[in-house]
Amino acid sequence: RFCEPLLSRVLSASEIEGGVAWQAIEPIVQFWAEETEVSNDEFNQALKLRGAEHVLGECFQWIMGWLTERAIAARTGGIGAAEMIEEMMRLSLRLNVPFFDLTHFRNAIGYQREAAAISAMGLLDQVTECGRMLASRNGSPYSSKLFDLEEGLGQLYLALRLELIPVDAEATEITLPALSKLVQEVCALCGRAPAGNSGPELASLSAPLDAAREFYERSHARGRFMAERTLELMRTHREDRAILVAGGFHERAITRTLEDWRNVSWSVLIPQPTF
Repeated sequence: RFCEPLLSRVLSASEIEGGVAWQAIEPIVQFWAEETEVSNDEFNQALKLRGAEHVLGECFQWIMGWLTERAIAARTGGIGAAEMIEEMMRLSLRLNVPFFDLTHFRNAIGYQREAAAISAMGLLDQVTECGRMLASRNGSPYSSKLFDLEEGLGQLYLALRLELIPVDAEATEITLPALSKLVQEVCALCGRAPAGNSGPELASLSAPLDAAREFYERSHARGRFMAERTLELMRTHREDRAILVAGGFHERAITRTLEDWRNVSWSVLIPQPTF
């Protein structure tokens, strides 16, 4: 429904009988040429070689495909509602088509929420919860315990690879004793003698675990310093607003710091570059 007014405009221009009405199709052709990076010389050359009917047919087919792809992408979460609206508005202005009404806008927001609900991260969370539920219902007293042990070992593995997101890093004890405890519990469930803290395999992970823990602690400290330094500079220069540009990994530390300042309001903006 987002594309109906635009598709109607394109179709009405492409189905004119009695020849080409250049005034009607010019903005469509210009948009197509800009998006496909066709220069004026290339366009004129194509008209001479292939004829106006063939070239314009290709142009209209591309525009209709472009609109359809955008509508499908917005519906399935491949493109955000905001980006969808921006692109449609740009074409609407070019083709002099009235922009979306309130109903269209509400539909866009609805699609965006649906996409967020089935996003990859959301699915991963649901897979984890489903796994935990199945483990608790299969009748074995060890299933839930093994599931928790696997998850704990997995978190420490990600920590060693420096792949934990900050919120998980805060909730994970990245130490050799924590790893040793998990290993001992696994060994006990399997009926094997526990290795203990002094086992050579575990002992070799002591230094990497310490380094990983220090990495996350220093990262958190850097994020906190960024926030505090920004507030300090605002006070020094008597500014009531500022923009702090930082990597997404520091977002949690920065926002957690800002939460301590009740008189400070803030928003997080996440760019979505396209290449």
